[in-house]
Amino acid sequence: MSTVAAVARQGLAPRALIPAVIGLAGLGAAAVWTATAWGVGASPDSVKYLAAAQSLLDGHGWTLPFGAVPGAPLTQFPPFYPTVLSVFGILAGTVGDGARWLQAVLLAANAGMVAVYIARMNPFGGFWGPLAGAALIVASPAVMVVHSMAWSEGLFIFLGFAALLLVTEFLETQRPWQLWVAGAFLALVCLTRLAGVAFLMASILALLSGRGTWKAKISRASLVGLAGITPLTAWLASVGLLTGSLANRVFRLHLPGREQLQQAVGTMASWLLVPASWPGPAKLAILALAGVALAALHRLAFRGAASLNATTSARAWAMPGAVRLVWWFLLAYGLVLVAATSFADANIPWDDRLLSPAFIAVVILVAAPFTPAMQRILVIRGERASGLMAASLGLVVAVVVGVSAIRTSAYVARASVDGLGFHLRAWSSSPTLSVARGLPADTLIYSNSPEAIYLLAGKVARPLPRKVDRSVGIPRGEYTSEIDAMAANLMVAGGMVVVFDGVHGSAISLDELRVVLPEATLEVTDDGIILAVPVRGES
Repeated sequence: MSTVAAVARQGLAPRALIPAVIGLAGLGAAAVWTATAWGVGASPDSVKYLAAAQSLLDGHGWTLPFGAVPGAPLTQFPPFYPTVLSVFGILAGTVGDGARWLQAVLLAANAGMVAVYIARMNPFGGFWGPLAGAALIVASPAVMVVHSMAWSEGLFIFLGFAALLLVTEFLETQRPWQLWVAGAFLALVCLTRLAGVAFLMASILALLSGRGTWKAKISRASLVGLAGITPLTAWLASVGLLTGSLANRVFRLHLPGREQLQQAVGTMASWLLVPASWPGPAKLAILALAGVALAALHRLAFRGAASLNATTSARAWAMPGAVRLVWWFLLAYGLVLVAATSFADANIPWDDRLLSPAFIAVVILVAAPFTPAMQRILVIRGERASGLMAASLGLVVAVVVGVSAIRTSAYVARASVDGLGFHLRAWSSSPTLSVARGLPADTLIYSNSPEAIYLLAGKVARPLPRKVDRSVGIPRGEYTSEIDAMAANLMVAGGMVVVFDGVHGSAISLDELRVVLPEATLEVTDDGIILAVPVRGES
């Protein structure tokens, strides 16, 4: 057996894997730091996270200082990500800088997590599988987008897959502390995103299918289930008592539509470098072929050893529990997304952000069978076939990593020059925002982007009333009364209506605003309009 063939199958010495993965993780963290040079990427959701973190630091708990009721509790999002943001805000000096550090650390941690997970899944160790997994994570444009924005997905991914890894370790070693720690991680992942129940479901399935008597298995699964779900239930109950609804959602049946399914297919096809301009049926066909190829690779790598010689352990070739756990998570996460779209929010976009945990799972499932597949081909077909397959798989991974890295580099370069989200340089030169910055601190402001006014102008703003509830896609019965209340508030106290062009917000038109605010003075800027409403009786 040649040295070259051995390296192709197993890689370099195992001790070389650690510095290689650390180097890739550091490269990813540096890329996040570079992409956020103008400030961490901020969407409307991001601003709510950042604001809640600042409220924690100011001693006001998990509240939002802006919105329909300034100072109201944070109810739409679970509280753990803002809590971690506040901790990093203390360490970095400001919440914004803390968010940059947190997101960079999370990308590095997730690249390392994937490498560790793949190494743990592989009964033969190996070098290339874990390294390929870490490289795919760091090079991915989807992963970079998620980690360069102040979103909870990076923390969600780390906590969730750490929990799955701990469950796997417990099933192998039966050490109780691993189960307790796994339960703690599952509790935190559910308090990071409601979709954390997918990790909980996968863990319970794994424990129920593990070794031991049914009494022991049910006891372990119940322990983890209670540990994971109890804090989330307590939080949802507190939200329900405060607001009368669960996580600010109205539950109504609205199944995923054609647009969302097309978006999901397009998102997953982009992971395979399929051009966005290709028609949907072609993307779907490519995804189907990729799924069949992945299933075949797993069958080759992990199926029973009936055809192998008697010296090879059938147990060693069986699919590791860690592999099954990732498949179960993918299934559970898909079910959770369908349920959330069908009952809680019809407007959920099935994009890179929403599907990022599924992408991490797919990377693990792609990279994990590399070494066992090579070993099996070596035993069954010989060294030549093993080397050919290793070269083929390596070439595919190298192409995907290379093209993805080019796209990610372009994204990072563009973000470092232009900024991200509300930290785009265009926002800093906005004439409409400049007017908002100059207003007195106690000015009553209504806007279609209260998040931008809070983050960039340091002022508290309330949202303009919405005609349609986007989460369920139906008209809001409260719209008329909210418009009347807004008009009454502005005419009594005076204030401003600030509307930015190109920002998706209230559907109220300028003509409607002029009808309900007839005394308002209109100012048109290059990127919006401002209505100044005097106190009733003032000229």
